[in-house]
Amino acid sequence: MGFVGCHGGTDDSSLEDHYKEARAEYGTPNAHYIIKGTVAAEDSGEPVPGIKITARMGYPSDGRTIYDEKEFTSDADGKAETSFQAFPGGEDRMEIVFEDIDGDNNGGSFQTDTLRTDAITVEQTQKGNGNWYDGEFTISFEAKLKKQ
Repeated sequence: MGFVGCHGGTDDSSLEDHYKEARAEYGTPNAHYIIKGTVAAEDSGEPVPGIKITARMGYPSDGRTIYDEKEFTSDADGKAETSFQAFPGGEDRMEIVFEDIDGDNNGGSFQTDTLRTDAITVEQTQKGNGNWYDGEFTISFEAKLKKQ
């Protein structure tokens, strides 16, 4: 005598139908994010290396916004790129903060600046799978920093 399940039948076809209808899924909704862009001086258009970039994705929770953050730095050509997995939906409430952390070493001291959702481009570059994976999103920016 063995246990065959709680679906009420023992024939193979009803068992197969039962498992088609009720599937247990374990995990967390997630998406893959690629954030890339350029950082340049507003007055000259020259690339600005060594800028600390913090991408903040906001999620509403109990009447307030909780942020996930990802930090990266602009390279010698003023280009910056990072990628990561995160809970989906935060790209709608995103801000990218630019902070000069090395003073005059990168061609001058630059003011901290923030780009918000209306100043960045979000494009879904890969569809989700219809389950937990929401797809891939590429977030692009162009930052023009003012000198202090």
